Amino acid sequence: MHALVSNSLRAKSLSQHLLDTTTITFKSFFNNASIPPYAILSHTWGEEEVSFQDLPTPKAKDMIGYKKISDCCKQAVDDGFELAWVDTCCIDKTSSAELSEAINSMYQWYQDAQVCYVYLADVPSCDALSPKSKFAKSRWFTRGWTLQELLAPQSVVFYSSEWIELGTKSSLQPAITAITGVSKVVLLLNHPGEISVAQRMSWAANRETTRVEDIAYCLLGLFGVNMPAIYGEGENAFVRLQFEILKTSDDESIFAWKGDGKSEGGMLARSPTQFRDSGAVERIKPESSRTPFSMTNSGLHIELPLIPVSEEKIFQAILNCVHSNNKSRLGIYLKQLEGQQFTRVHRDEVFILAGSHSKDLPPNAESKLLYVREKDPSVFEVGHRMRPENEYRFRMINLPLPEIEHPDFTPTHLWHGSGKDMELVMLGSGHRGALMFRKEGENLFAVMMGMHNYNTWCDIRTDVAGQNVEDVLASYSKDATMVWKNLDRVTRSLSSENSVSLAIKRGRISNQKRLLAEITVHRKDPARPDRDQNPSQDQPLHPQYQFLVNTSQATDQGFEVLEVQPPELWSTRQEMRFLSIVISGSGIILFRHRQTQERVAAMLGMHNYKVWSDVATDFGNDTADQIRASYWSTGRNHGKVWQNLAEVSGKLSDGRRMDVKTTEGQLLGEPTFVTTVTV
Repeated sequence: MHALVSNSLRAKSLSQHLLDTTTITFKSFFNNASIPPYAILSHTWGEEEVSFQDLPTPKAKDMIGYKKISDCCKQAVDDGFELAWVDTCCIDKTSSAELSEAINSMYQWYQDAQVCYVYLADVPSCDALSPKSKFAKSRWFTRGWTLQELLAPQSVVFYSSEWIELGTKSSLQPAITAITGVSKVVLLLNHPGEISVAQRMSWAANRETTRVEDIAYCLLGLFGVNMPAIYGEGENAFVRLQFEILKTSDDESIFAWKGDGKSEGGMLARSPTQFRDSGAVERIKPESSRTPFSMTNSGLHIELPLIPVSEEKIFQAILNCVHSNNKSRLGIYLKQLEGQQFTRVHRDEVFILAGSHSKDLPPNAESKLLYVREKDPSVFEVGHRMRPENEYRFRMINLPLPEIEHPDFTPTHLWHGSGKDMELVMLGSGHRGALMFRKEGENLFAVMMGMHNYNTWCDIRTDVAGQNVEDVLASYSKDATMVWKNLDRVTRSLSSENSVSLAIKRGRISNQKRLLAEITVHRKDPARPDRDQNPSQDQPLHPQYQFLVNTSQATDQGFEVLEVQPPELWSTRQEMRFLSIVISGSGIILFRHRQTQERVAAMLGMHNYKVWSDVATDFGNDTADQIRASYWSTGRNHGKVWQNLAEVSGKLSDGRRMDVKTTEGQLLGEPTFVTTVTV
């Protein structure tokens, strides 16, 4: 088996914990101490596994996972072993150093064991070689980590759920080969040559791990490499694994995988599943004159024989590997971009070069040094962040006022339901729909919404007099400007006094995903004339929001309420003040310190259906109304409105701070925002 994996290191930089098989307690071995012969357990994890921290406690024996530890130790005692190792409890997973060491040493620990007991919790006592046996369907054969636990130990014994022996790796070899694709010569450890990288990868193609990264980490021992475990890196762990293999191996079968034929990319696979058809790939030793390949910041630097196949600068690149059945050379397709830069295309194919054998190459093959770039992690590719879905449902909510008639709609086949249950249903990105609203028989406005590049977009048209809804929607096919903007909030003026807004929100109805389309008709706020020039800030007719503001602590610290604006929105009871506003409304409390005469203002408001607040201390001699207006103009404070901060703080001249914090609450059973002002 030495040709399968070259790692001969025994990692003991930290302590290795084993179990005393008689007492089921820990015995630890440090640094270079010699570890006596031990048995090792292989299994799949289930409920209530006993951890390193659990085992010394009384509760351990009552946990479900304790029985297989006990049965393993009992079997080890029967076989004459004083020590055993079980992964659930013999690794302190709270130590990142110990966990990383275990991941990199696991193959060696299983290889060093005198015997490996495989406990199959889902297989009853049976004839494991029988066609009807549950042996072949055991979950153990689908897990990533158990692959090395099958291959590394020389002696492997399988046990049923009742801990009855089913057979050994040798006696059950025909069934195991049929299940796993691992050949007889590998399982019986009598293969004289090398097993290609592609074949080893193919053994893991149908296996799974709970964590994405573990599908790479569980293969470290099979390739004799080490690398740190970095949970959170996702698929990049498998790419890193291939980088490590390339540092020490010149086996070009690592490129003999099949992926997505529609995309272009580099030479490295994203997952072992792409090696599913590589079980019969054998490597060929490259010629000594061949330039070694290496990974550079321009991509993989490699010398390959190329055969042109089209005018689009696409070539067959011949690899140093063959198919085991007919010994024909294998290869992949590369496309020349510019100079020595290439990319892999037709990634769903590994071609067989007809009529070629071993090192034979056709006369039209020309060896070239080239670069094939992998995905650059420094490039922020927006397209990869798209989240395609099979269905998008826009539910209409908060339809406009009763005097506005029920809308016409198009395309009719995409609309379902009526009234409050009306939905626009799209089976994929690139579709759109429209609603036409009327008042007293006249077109008032039309709303459009749809999906573009897997993002929502919407618009409102108010110049729709005399048009039908189909023509309005068709105009968006000619002018795609709005489609590309991907706006999910739009407001348009209807008249000098009214406007209409459309907001697309992501939410759920009856526990099902929905895009909630909220259509609201607005009226002007006479206290806010500045909005006549900014219809996007028009105030809706509803709903109304109430703030209960507690200023008692601030007044206890020497501040008095000098003024509130606008006064018609405020009511007062002792130190409690009630602010009632509508969406995109606001109020201000102007404080003054009784001794120092320092003034400070607290702002409260709603914007885009969210609370915003601020503490202002640098407004000079401005009045409360002027301060409030500055938050809605395009001046110094306008950005504060968009931040939607519910908790803010401002520094006072004496070094103290005034804090304003708003939370959701209730008053007399009605939803209320509760705001506290403290110094």
